[in-house]
Order: sequence, then C-alpha cells, then structure tokens
Amino acid sequence: MHTFSRGITPSLLFISSAIFVTVPAVAQSTPENPARPLEPIVVTGNPFNVRTPARADSVLTGDALADKLRATLGETLAQLPGVSSSYFGPTASRPIIRGLDGERIRIMENGAASVDAASLSPDHAVPIDPIAVSKIEVLRGPAALLYGSNAIGGVVNAISDRIPRSAELGNAAFAKGSAESVDRSRTIAARLDGLRDGWALHLDGTSRESDDVRTPRFTLPEGQVRDRIDNSAARSQSGAFGVSRIGQAGYLGVSVDGYKNRYGIVATDGVTIDMHREKIMVEGQTALSQSLFAQTKGYLTWTNYAHDEIEADGVVGTRFSSRAVQWRIEGATQKFGVWAGVVGASGERTQFTAIGDEAFVPPNTSQNTALFGMARGQYGATELSAGARVERASVRSEAVRDEEGALRFGEPQRRALSLVSGSAGAAHNISDLFTLRAGLSYTERAPTFFERFADGVHLATNAVEVGDVNLGKERAHHAELGIAWKQANNRLQLNGYVTRFRDFISLDATGETRAEGEQARLPVYAFRAVPTHIVGAEIDGSVRVLTGGVDVDVTGKWDIVRAKNRATNEPLARIAPMRASLGSVAVWKDWRAQAEVVHVWAQTRVPEIERLAASNGTGATPSHTLVNASISKNFALAGQMGKFTLRGTNLTNALAFNASSIQTIRERSPLPGRSVLFSIELML
Repeated sequence: MHTFSRGITPSLLFISSAIFVTVPAVAQSTPENPARPLEPIVVTGNPFNVRTPARADSVLTGDALADKLRATLGETLAQLPGVSSSYFGPTASRPIIRGLDGERIRIMENGAASVDAASLSPDHAVPIDPIAVSKIEVLRGPAALLYGSNAIGGVVNAISDRIPRSAELGNAAFAKGSAESVDRSRTIAARLDGLRDGWALHLDGTSRESDDVRTPRFTLPEGQVRDRIDNSAARSQSGAFGVSRIGQAGYLGVSVDGYKNRYGIVATDGVTIDMHREKIMVEGQTALSQSLFAQTKGYLTWTNYAHDEIEADGVVGTRFSSRAVQWRIEGATQKFGVWAGVVGASGERTQFTAIGDEAFVPPNTSQNTALFGMARGQYGATELSAGARVERASVRSEAVRDEEGALRFGEPQRRALSLVSGSAGAAHNISDLFTLRAGLSYTERAPTFFERFADGVHLATNAVEVGDVNLGKERAHHAELGIAWKQANNRLQLNGYVTRFRDFISLDATGETRAEGEQARLPVYAFRAVPTHIVGAEIDGSVRVLTGGVDVDVTGKWDIVRAKNRATNEPLARIAPMRASLGSVAVWKDWRAQAEVVHVWAQTRVPEIERLAASNGTGATPSHTLVNASISKNFALAGQMGKFTLRGTNLTNALAFNASSIQTIRERSPLPGRSVLFSIELML
C-alpha cells in the first residue's frame, strides 16, 4: 500500500471523498423501508439502459455463458460474431475484436481495467478466470470511447459481483466442479452471498489444474510428430472477499481479490510463468432526487501485478511487474426534454518494471486523465446519441545501465499527447420488427510504452523488437451500419463496418537481423505507423422451428474481416479468416441440448514476410470444421437446485490451427483435440 500512496493525486482524494460523502446518505434498510435494487449505470456501451442502443454489443450470462465457458477469456468469447482470440497455447489467450487486439481492446473486470502484461506479449495470460464471473459484456467498435482511448477496437467487461451492488441476491451459495478429458483438467469454484440488515457479503474462490493439452497428431516445423502441446500444463487459484452497505438510494462497498497462475510456455520446453495479482476496489453508487444528476457512481482501485518467467533449471529469467491506481466517477443526468446525458472523469497511473533476460523495455510510468460525456435523445421511433472524450496521456522511461555502465535504452524519455475522440449514432425502429442502426466515430490512441521504448530480444516472438520514441498518436475513422429483426422468439442481426487508420502502429519486419549476447541472429521487427484499412461484416440469428412440449431453435452465425496495409497493399498478419456456424438448441422441461457445426475457412491472406518465414512455404492456415454438442439437466437434490452438464467439443478430432496466433507458435500449438467435459453445479 505504501507504494501506491505515491500515485494518489488530489483528484483521487476528491473522488474517494465524493463517494464517501454521497453514499452514506443511503437510507438504512428496515422492515418499513426495505432495500431495493437500483437500476445500475450499465458499464459498457449502453449507459442509459435502453432497449435499442445504436451499437452492436453482446452480453453473455446464464446458459449462454455456461455454453461458451472455457479456461480463458479469449477462448470463451471467440465464438461470438466478430470476436476471435489469440492463442499462445491453452492458457494465454486474449480477445480480438474485428481484427484488433492488444492495446486496442479494453479488458475490464467489474468496470476497471485489468492490470497485467497481456498486451505486451502473447505468452502473457489475462488474470481473469471466466468461471468466477457471472456476466461478460462485449462492445464492438470504437463507440466504447467512454472507457479509454485504447478501446478503439472494443471493450470486454467481466463482471463477478465481488462488490455486492443490490439486495437482489439475498442469501445464496453456489458450488461448481468440472473435469475435462483433453487436458485432464479439474476445476472447482464456489461462491457465497449473504445479506442482513442492509449489509451484503460476498466470498468466492476457484481452483483449476490441467495437464498438457492433447491434440490430433501433427508435425512440428523441425519434423517431430506430436499428439499433445508440450509444456502446456497449468495450475491457477483465485479468491475474493467483498462487503457492501446497501440501502434504498445506493450502495458503498469494498472488495479484495487475488489471482495466481503458474503455466508452461509452449514455445520453450521447461519454461514456466508464475503470475500473481492482488487488487483492492472501493466503489459506490447513489441515486439523487433534487440535483442535476439522477445517479452518480465512482470507484477507486489499487492493483499489484507481477509474474516471473522461470527457466528449466528453476532460475528466474525475467520478472515483470505493474502497480496501478485507477479512479473513475460518472453521473447520469436528469432528463431534459427528450435528452439525457452521462458525464464523468477518469484517471490511471501505472508503474511498469521488467528485470532480467527478456527485459526488452525499460522501467516506465504511464499516466492518463480524461473527461468524457455522452448524450441520448429519443424522437419518436428514432434514438440519437453522441459522445466525446478528451484525454491527456503521458509516459516516462527510466535509465537502465548494463554491466559496463552504458545506458541500455538510451537517455530517459518523456512523451505526452492530448487525445480527442468522438462518436455519433442513431437507431430507428422501422417497424415493430425491424431496427436500423448506424454509427460514426473518430478515435485517437497514444502509443504504449513498449511501442515507444522496446529494444531487445523478445523470446516469445523469437525476434528483436524495436520501438520508436517519436511515434505520434494513432488515429482511426470508423463507420458501421446494421439492421436487427426480432419477432417473438426469432431474431436476426446484420452488421457491416469500415475502419481506416491514418497511422496504425504495426510491428513489421525490417528485413534486418541482429544478435545480442549469446542469442543467435534474429529478425528485427520495428513498430511503425502505417495507413490501414479494415472492413468486415457479421450475421447472428436464431429461429424457433418447434414449440410446445419441446422448444427447438436453429441458430447461425457468420463473420468476415479483411485488413490491409494501404501503403504496401499487403494484408495485415494474424487476421481471423471467414467463419460460419450452424446449430440447434432444444429445451424440454428441465433438459437442454445443443449441437453446432463450426467451419473456419483457410487464411491465405498473409503478408509476404510470413510466407517466406513459414515452414509450409505459404504462411497459410488451413481450414477446419469443428463439431460440438452438449446436454444439461436441472435437478433438485434434498430441496436444493442443481445442474449437470455433459459437453463434447471437436468430436471428430479435427486438426485445427488458429490463424490469429503469432507465426512462431501457430504450428506448435494446434487447437485441442476431441474432448468431453462433465460439470455439476449446486445452488444452495
């Protein structure tokens, strides 16, 4: 805590004070004045909680989340339209939205940014276990600018209710256990919620262990044949405690959580990552009656993240650490005629350090402060919205000297940029069945510390990476158009979009090689600003084909992304190919059955440098088809509710590779082979 205290500015103290001043006015819950849940300020994409927002978003909860649940956030969301996943083995996987990943996707947990090193390197995991969350929200496109300039591609928010926000849950207990064949994984999760006299308590914990992932037989670039991903075993635990004071007008709460994960690096035999993260979060929300604002909300978080990369001999090769303070306060205004607004401010301060063999960036401090606002107006059947964000972002590196006393990364540097972003959208109800949506936005993003200061060997990519301290802001124009149809239990949504970057910051091969220390000569990749064009489309729908004793829905999804460097007219690397799926869901009494076929086309659109470096001579990722099925049943046991699930994935044991993985690992880590998972849940 002492380390964090240096990052608490007067603004942070003001935010903290504001929360504590406004929320204690919350009325105490009594039999005459019972606590009641508030309508929350929705975290992502729809802050007005309207039914037809002018955006394309997704929410996974309940059965939908259970059906898609995997060991990582990236793989859990990879089945959504427009969303794919990086894949550095089964543990390190990060969401990719419409071809954009890394620092262009804002990963949040309970509304606050996830503090980690996942965007620095594809072998770094996101410290969020999906089994611990109750809902995941996904907002596609840069309309998520309210949540940071690095939300240029979208926002993913994992909600775990670790700070109780309403009395709705009451007293409840939940436990779940599962086992899966493909990696012999064993998972246990438990949760307890309690409520008494306006005080709400939350406890949760998870434990997950897995062995090396088994796959269909495949050949490594060196010629060896394998039927599993070497060094892919993992072990993780997480736990949290939260308590809130809940009343008629709002809540005030605090949570403390921890996450630990030790997993193998599939690129290098015997190398493991030992990760831990601790976070404290204070959050409050209150409703106001005689004020400009109808509701205010704010949070303050402290996060300590670190991981060690441990060599085969047990020696720590590199240690990465991040310490961060984040704050945010926002208010939803009263309605003025047909218009209502949300305005707020936020800030972050992160201290990053890397020490050891793979320390290819210097220690640095990043800081940003932002003001944002959004307004919505309803004119009959048409909803209009507009938003803006103004942000000041800075980063400062520190001096690092080698054994001879020379500066390892040159003189310390400081760079600061002012960023302005804006968006406008409209949704028009053409009829009771059809809604037409459109959106425009302009977004600016500041280069990250590694895009500016990187200079050294990055073992995960098997290359030398070089940053550019003089990079300017990344600027993007985005337009999208969509139409949605809904009639009873039938729905269909189509979206198309275009994004143009004037200066997309890309990590490109220079054609040079370089050797450092005992390392062999490796290719040099440099961060450069290039003009880029991305275009894509998504379709998602379901139709009720049978009703009565058994309800049967037929579901379908399709998406495509095309991205190219406009300077060279070459495609961008690691873009997911065209995908389509067809499935059905049947519900009968307490039974639920689901089956689907997913086809992923070959990805032949790769830049020349990947074609030349690939062992297959083309750099292409072959097509594949996966068959998945599941069946579940709700049951009562000694008066308590429960649910068991039997799920099979890749039932035909098809050999499949992820085109969004970096080339150095793609041919070493195919997707898992045939697998059967059994899980049981008890709600007490």
